[in-house]
Amino acid sequence: MSNATIKQVTLDAFHQGVTHLVQQKATKLRPWVDDWSPDAETGNWDRLGKGEAAPKTRVMATPETGRVWSRRIAIATPVNDAEIIEQEDPTRMLEDPKSHIIRSLGYSMGRAMDDKIIAAAVGNATNSVRDNDASNAPTQIALPAAQIIGDYSTPISFDVVTEVVEKFNTNELEDAEIVAIVGPRQVRELMNLTEVTSADYVKASALMSNKIVSGWYGMTWIMHNRLIHPTTAQTQCVFMTRDAIGFHIPQDVVTKCAEDSSTSYVWRPYAQFDAGAVRIEDEQVVTFEALDASIA
Repeated sequence: MSNATIKQVTLDAFHQGVTHLVQQKATKLRPWVDDWSPDAETGNWDRLGKGEAAPKTRVMATPETGRVWSRRIAIATPVNDAEIIEQEDPTRMLEDPKSHIIRSLGYSMGRAMDDKIIAAAVGNATNSVRDNDASNAPTQIALPAAQIIGDYSTPISFDVVTEVVEKFNTNELEDAEIVAIVGPRQVRELMNLTEVTSADYVKASALMSNKIVSGWYGMTWIMHNRLIHPTTAQTQCVFMTRDAIGFHIPQDVVTKCAEDSSTSYVWRPYAQFDAGAVRIEDEQVVTFEALDASIA
């Protein structure tokens, strides 16, 4: 008869290192914004509207077109993340948890940056107007209806993408670099379009290496899981240029790990950044209100 107690002394083996479970590990969108970092609470982008030339007649009064000045403001607000590690924890674990926690905190900082950028793209922009008495009178400017495609009733399609391009062309942005920020469902929908996957339209090598044709239709395509979902089966996809969003970041990501003498000398890994984002120019953002439904 086998000895049933032998299982009491069998060994457990542990792989060296710690596996960080699946998550977005860096900002995907910060390279696509106007990144600016002065030491100030607000970052301001001054804007000048266009004027139109008119025919001149002899001995006419000098015209004044009246170009409009305006200002968009990004207000920095801090974001932080932290954990607590008891003094005995490192001695009880195979791996010292402090460095791994700090790395995880860094991942959360990158995601928080993208949240600010996405919110600025689709939400209200703060517009500052200085009155004659020099007082500030900020107003909130919603993304114009002309820059919004769809009503959550249809999935992404070739026609939707061409309509997006038409919007940018109408706004005199035919030469601008455009990034398309879509969700997993939109990637799946696109992969079922012949115009996206056929060798007659794209290079097959691009699809094989990226699982999506990143440069299709002249855009950089980014799959993002933190887009806004108003309700189930609804996603706000964002198409924008590099000049669309101002990202004011007076304090970039800082991480610290110190002992807290007030609480049994626990270790406190900590991360923080201070930033704000604003939509600088409405015409450089197009949103598509997509249906996240099953493919027919």
